[in-house]
Amino acid sequence: MNSITISNLKITNFNDIIKIADSQFGKGYLSVNELNSYLLTSLKFGICAKLNKKLIGFALIQIDNKNHILNLILKEKKTINEYLVTSNAVGLIKLVAVEEKYKKQGVGKTLVEKSISSISNLVDCLLSVCWINKSGSELAPILEKFGMLPIITIPNYWKYDSIKLKYTCSICGCPPCSCNAVVYGKKLSIFL
Repeated sequence: MNSITISNLKITNFNDIIKIADSQFGKGYLSVNELNSYLLTSLKFGICAKLNKKLIGFALIQIDNKNHILNLILKEKKTINEYLVTSNAVGLIKLVAVEEKYKKQGVGKTLVEKSISSISNLVDCLLSVCWINKSGSELAPILEKFGMLPIITIPNYWKYDSIKLKYTCSICGCPPCSCNAVVYGKKLSIFL
């Protein structure tokens, strides 16, 4: 594969990102409004993987205090709060997706590596909610390569969210989604 380039999220990437998200997570899972929120603050950002100027993958990342991050977690907040008890600034790798025909070629690994390197000196803990469907998880082994470990497995993680927001899971179809999630974490040391 030719060289992959990584660039910051731009509004001109939205259509390509939505297409990838629809095919990987399900129609309507990621909205233009949510993508816009990643352009409005320095605490949220996105990166895009491109091959010959074609967008083939993306990651969405945000930094916040543990209380705001906990508000983004759909279930099992108590367990995750216990994990974050000593954390101040938390980095959340919210989404990583790669176009189907470019999977297993290092694109996801590159996106995760760039996501972590972009925020690791700003946070004392990393989190990622990893999608586990009937065929397993493509992201979990990548997160583990970078030292992230499973904190908790949450059955039917998106069930109520899929009903409320009316998105169609790429595996389950129409709501409710019955896919599970594993929340991954990694504690970091910040030296000032």
